[in-house]
Amino acid sequence: MYWLVPAASGDLPTWQRAAAAAAAAGMTIAKFAAAALTQKMASGDTLISVQVKDPRPRTVRFHGHWLVEPESARDAARDALDPVGPGSWTVGIAETARGRFALVLYHYELTDELSVFDSLEQLSVATETDERVESEDVERAREEMRRRQEDAANYLDI
Repeated sequence: MYWLVPAASGDLPTWQRAAAAAAAAGMTIAKFAAAALTQKMASGDTLISVQVKDPRPRTVRFHGHWLVEPESARDAARDALDPVGPGSWTVGIAETARGRFALVLYHYELTDELSVFDSLEQLSVATETDERVESEDVERAREEMRRRQEDAANYLDI
């Protein structure tokens, strides 16, 4: 059996923060870590990958969950008529593991675009004039957030 020594692994500040948070919650570090892991697993977070070009093409990844899942083919008829017009973009909105909001704009020919916001309200304001993002997409994200908050309130860790 191997034991990790926080000081040797360079994670001492992390363990100190965990010890302080556990003490504030009235738990041992082990119980606090188990509770945090249970909560993380219940959140449904997954690894999301986006191919961006800033300034070179690359794939970026982050943990989170979709509030608005990108559709594979939003409006094929409009795509055929206007391959780079607003209707040819597919919108995805995700909440990141750190509680931020990622707007992902997918295109079948162009490089995807990724923007990150601190709140859904910031995302909404930033996309008001962007024809590629419909107000319904942002409203669907808000509804999904409400649903997730209600689910979390009803979650029993038993």
